[in-house]
Amino acid sequence: MKRGMFEKIFFAGLVSVSFSLGIGITGNAAANQADSEGEIELIPHESPTDPKDPAAPSEPQEPIDPNNPATDNKGPLSLDVVPKGFYFGAQKMYHSAHKYPAVGAVEHKQYLQVTDNRGEGSYGWTLKVRQDGYLRNKQSRYALKGATLFLPNGEARNRNNHEGATEIDPDLTTHNVEVTNEEKIIFSAPDDASKKAGKSVSTNSWQSQGVSLMIPKGIAREGEYSNKIYWILTDGGPTN
Repeated sequence: MKRGMFEKIFFAGLVSVSFSLGIGITGNAAANQADSEGEIELIPHESPTDPKDPAAPSEPQEPIDPNNPATDNKGPLSLDVVPKGFYFGAQKMYHSAHKYPAVGAVEHKQYLQVTDNRGEGSYGWTLKVRQDGYLRNKQSRYALKGATLFLPNGEARNRNNHEGATEIDPDLTTHNVEVTNEEKIIFSAPDDASKKAGKSVSTNSWQSQGVSLMIPKGIAREGEYSNKIYWILTDGGPTN
C-alpha cells in the first residue's frame, strides 16, 4: 500500500516536470503578427531660402542686413543673397591711374549665399559674375572705359561642414575677381559625388572695404557714374 502511493506521487512529479517544459517551448513559438505601410512622396524643394549668417550658415541672418538682401530666388538650386551694391562715395579725380577703396562700415561683411537642395546624385554648381558695361555718367552717358571693380577672395563656409558651420570649408572654392564684361567664376562647388560639397547652404563672405575700383589714367571726368553687376548661378562644377 505504501509502495503504490509512492508510485503515484512519483508519476505526478513526472507529469509536473513534463508540463513545465511544455510551457517553455510554447513561449518560443511565433506570436501573432500583422503589417502596416509607410509612404512618402519627395518633391523638389522650390521655396526660397532666407539669408543666413555668413560666418555660421546654419544660423539665420540676425539682425536683418539691408546691405545683403534676400533675392527670393526659388530652389532647389538657388542664389539666395548677393550684396546690394558697391559704393565709393564722392572721390577726388586724378589724371594718373588711381585706386579707390569701397566705402563701408569697419568689419562689415558682404556675401553670397547659395542653397543646393537637389536630390542625391546631383552635385556641383558654379557662380559667376560680370558687369553690364563700364561705369557710365548718368547724364552725359560718358563711360569710364577700363575702370575695373575688384572683388577680394572670400571665406567659404557650408552648413554641413563636418568641421563645423563656422569653419572655412576647403571643398568650396572662392576667387578674387576683376569684374569685366565677361563672366568669371567667383564661387563654386565641385561636381564630385565622393565629396558631396556645396549641399544645403553655402556662403562666401569678404570685408566690404576690401572691394576696390581702379580708374585708369587720362579718363576721369566730373560726374556721377553707375553700372550693373550680374551674378549667374549654374548647375555643375567649374570643370563643366
